[in-house]
Amino acid sequence: MFSNKLRGLYFIVGENQFLSHDFDNILSKSLDLGLNLLQYRFNSENFFIEHEEKILNAIDKVKSYESINIVNNFYTLLDRFSFDGIHLGQSDIPLDLVKYISNDKIIGVSCYNNFNLAKDAVRYEIDYVSFGSYTHSLTKQNAKKMNKKELKKVSNFSLLPKTIIGGIDLSNIDDYELKNFEMIAASKGIMECDDLDKLFMLAKK
Repeated sequence: MFSNKLRGLYFIVGENQFLSHDFDNILSKSLDLGLNLLQYRFNSENFFIEHEEKILNAIDKVKSYESINIVNNFYTLLDRFSFDGIHLGQSDIPLDLVKYISNDKIIGVSCYNNFNLAKDAVRYEIDYVSFGSYTHSLTKQNAKKMNKKELKKVSNFSLLPKTIIGGIDLSNIDDYELKNFEMIAASKGIMECDDLDKLFMLAKK
């Protein structure tokens, strides 16, 4: 159903960004420009409950464009908020278990630079994988930057749709090294961009 949406810019929004006065306008503009995926990367379940109305409004807006709402980590909230899918880190929950409890949802997995984890994702019929960090990330400052050898290896992975994440913005989104990735994830790279039209144009696959 959503396989044709696993491409282009992948917007990841954190708590402070979600609550900023610019978020609604940036989301609307991004959807108009072809945004296919929005991930809600919040730190606690309490945040979802405290801001439920605003989150549901964002979810409805994304759905109205037939785009995808992804929750990070909190699989217990999948049904309450009618998320289309979930994104998991390496230690969030075993892949076989999450597939069992959410087999009708899109599932993405962070592989960082771990090629073997990406192959495990194929075995468990995960929908997409994420690699990074492409460069220094201001959002996740402890994320390790991939070296050129690692980047080349993961960019050649072709068994699942893949996204690249980490410090990507208008200054580097057109880098040759990103061409083999179906999706490009950005957070501040979208929220703080002064030319969204150009950013989305360069991200098209």
